[in-house]
Amino acid sequence: MNIEEIILKRQIDFNNNWPTEKEVNTEALHLFLKRMDENKLNQLLVPVIVKENEAFATFSIDKELAKIFSAYLDVFHFLPLHPDLAFDNIWRTLEYTIKLYAKRAWNYGAGKGVADCFRRVATEVVEPMVNKEESLEKAYVALFNNMSVSLANYITVRLLYTKQLSIAPQIAFVQERAEQILPDGLLNMIRKAYSKKDGTMDAKNIRDIGRRLARLIQGKDFEFGGNKYNSIGFADRVHFLLSVVLYTSRCERFHGDIYSPFKSSISSLNRYYEYYYLTLASLLIFWTIINKIVERDKNLAQFIEWGLVKKSVEETLQRMNNVLTNK
Repeated sequence: MNIEEIILKRQIDFNNNWPTEKEVNTEALHLFLKRMDENKLNQLLVPVIVKENEAFATFSIDKELAKIFSAYLDVFHFLPLHPDLAFDNIWRTLEYTIKLYAKRAWNYGAGKGVADCFRRVATEVVEPMVNKEESLEKAYVALFNNMSVSLANYITVRLLYTKQLSIAPQIAFVQERAEQILPDGLLNMIRKAYSKKDGTMDAKNIRDIGRRLARLIQGKDFEFGGNKYNSIGFADRVHFLLSVVLYTSRCERFHGDIYSPFKSSISSLNRYYEYYYLTLASLLIFWTIINKIVERDKNLAQFIEWGLVKKSVEETLQRMNNVLTNK
């Protein structure tokens, strides 16, 4: 039997023997658990430690924030084995957090979708906070510098051509938003240079473009077609991460016709890295907006220390790089 047939049989066994069987038996799962054991870890995610008394006081006053905090805690339920489900949960929590901030700071009503807020979140929330908090800036830089390679390749596919499995209005939105953020005409130039007649491209070209997108997110200059492109600004990098990388991944999981990332033959340590990266990126933006909400209300107590946020991001990335693969 080939790998797809082997995993299919295991999927059926899992269905027929649950709950005695806890997981679909994949080689990636075995390798993940083995590397966790070798590194003496039971979790990859390092949580952000909050100030207990200040958090209690703030959540006692602000019931909407208390509700958000309770929803965020569900992230831990899915780890360490299911960062995909952790991402689903933290994205929903992040969406609600963005909407709450938009309502309070910008008087946005229910008619404004979360996607309408992305640019302002990047330019008016994240960038100003990073400019005055060195530890927070280092957290974002660490995140950018450890961009998931497989995620960059996936974003390349979604930006440059549409597969049948992902035909959705959200994809058109993401492509349009990327055109606005990236250097003028860059995506069209890449399409012409790399695409086949049917609009697709081979794996080598996808990886090449993915590496260039990763450099863009990392704030590095790059060359294409004999042209040199300067790195995009910090706010644009955050905007790209939020509205293209995270939102595309969210749309695919909610609207796409996809295999389970960890209960199918596509499971791999690269896949684990990809979903841990999505989860960590969402968490970092989540904590940044939460802090901004608290900062705006003098009745609320600050309960987040940026040094501990930096510690969470850097140590989580270190564990990811020790246990998983990113290539």
